[in-house]
Amino acid sequence: MGDRRRPLALPFAFTVLVAPNCGVQDGQANQQLLTAAAGGPDTGSIVVAFAPTAATFRAEQASLLTGPTRTAYDVLIDGEMAVLDDGDGHTSALTVTEGSMSLRGYLDAGPHHFTIRASGAAPAFDGDGAIPGGGAARLFLFGPVEALQGRFVSTPDTPAFGNEHVTAVNLMENGQTAEVVSCMDGSCTPLSDPLGLGDVFDTEIPATDSDPLTSSLTDAGTGVGYRVVPTAALPAPPVLAFQTEVPEVFVAAPVYLSDQGLLLYGFN
Repeated sequence: MGDRRRPLALPFAFTVLVAPNCGVQDGQANQQLLTAAAGGPDTGSIVVAFAPTAATFRAEQASLLTGPTRTAYDVLIDGEMAVLDDGDGHTSALTVTEGSMSLRGYLDAGPHHFTIRASGAAPAFDGDGAIPGGGAARLFLFGPVEALQGRFVSTPDTPAFGNEHVTAVNLMENGQTAEVVSCMDGSCTPLSDPLGLGDVFDTEIPATDSDPLTSSLTDAGTGVGYRVVPTAALPAPPVLAFQTEVPEVFVAAPVYLSDQGLLLYGFN
């Protein structure tokens, strides 16, 4: 159904910005120490992705080129400043800025409280989430800074034998809806209901013959992908592949798609 194309490059999706004063000042907060590598089955990782607030991709590009330096937001876990130990004797505060993804840190699995705030300011986001043992938690932030919303999603490091794990989060503020589809030789059937802003689809399905190290779709168009929901104006939108570096664990969080349904910017 429609042309199957791979997504465009994501120029900003993995930008990491760290505040110049990375250390935690005395009396500012206690430290929640995270490690840069997994410690065992009772630990999991957290990464924070902060979607751009600009209404369009063009406006986001213009903001990056001409706007002021973006604020670095601290990540607090259970009321303590999250600090990442890189394993080589260096530590830095875990921060995220609008339009970026934080570094990944590992900590004890279980429920935790997360706060995102600029230094000296009231929290921009407060919420509870769970760190999965042997897995990863992602906190997706979206919406205007003064009314920031968050979605927690958890994925395993390894799906059940013979399966692949698929997670999609719609972060498109322009009202576009998306759907996850299962495809066989380019003919696709929806797996999810239409996903509006902030909606999450999460499932495990039998693995296909896709290359699990890179793409969820084969060159022949077999596997799982996502697309904008077909409309009269775009009856056959292209199916976009999930991209991954973790075998059989696919995550897509589109922020901007073109009018033709091609990916301009997103997180995975």
